[in-house]
Amino acid sequence: MIRLASLAVALLCVAAGRPDDNPWLVFEGGDGVGKGKHIVLLSGDEEYRSEETMPQLGKILSKHHGFKCTVLFAINRKSGEIDPNTVDNIPGMEAIDGADLVIMALRFRNLPDDQMKH
Repeated sequence: MIRLASLAVALLCVAAGRPDDNPWLVFEGGDGVGKGKHIVLLSGDEEYRSEETMPQLGKILSKHHGFKCTVLFAINRKSGEIDPNTVDNIPGMEAIDGADLVIMALRFRNLPDDQMKH
């Protein structure tokens, strides 16, 4: 029994530590005034810590008001990590195409044309 429990814990740790293919967050909406509406939150500034506040705002809007929220981050191309000092990469911008609202906390970005077209 102990072996089975140990195996289950080990598998959970491996699954929890596996990185997602998408470097953004999606909070699925529920019931509320925002049900069926999609908000995209863009994070990208090196000064005001929007990479911390935008996920919090997205979760609040999703949980308490029913909006589906997608949070996009400035991502370092080499490391794949959230990096507010990366000014030229915010993957997932295509989420804007179907959004009902976009909230931007951006500063001094120089995004490539393929990301700006959205």
